[in-house]
Amino acid sequence: MKSILILVAFIAFFCFSCTNQLKQNQQMIENITLSERTRGTQRVYNISSENLKIAINGEESDYKVSHAEWSKLTETASIINLEEISAYKAPTTKRFNDAALASTIKVSKENKEFESVSFDEGNPPTELKNLYFEMKKLIKTKKSN
Repeated sequence: MKSILILVAFIAFFCFSCTNQLKQNQQMIENITLSERTRGTQRVYNISSENLKIAINGEESDYKVSHAEWSKLTETASIINLEEISAYKAPTTKRFNDAALASTIKVSKENKEFESVSFDEGNPPTELKNLYFEMKKLIKTKKSN
């Protein structure tokens, strides 16, 4: 009985510790930027804890970001090893001949910037797929309102 109680206490402590660490990582992220470019188009989506700034070919718009939306985005970003983000391989190369927009993701955390390699719009490196599609979902939701 005593060993079961100790085991339950250890598991609870471990879970609490992991949750705290995840929340700390989320809070340290200052903003996340998605850039998509080709010869005739330039789109920049900058998301922070308070707003989403969209610049498409020089035309700028601002949208409010809720705490829940920002938490979901930072939770997804905190799973990525930011130190290795520039080494992730792009799965396709259509951007080299303007068949796709050249995209990058940049995460600012603790006054450091971590930028991905260039990849084709809609086809990010495997390690960035969740973050990329979470960002696109948020952008689409804000633009359609």
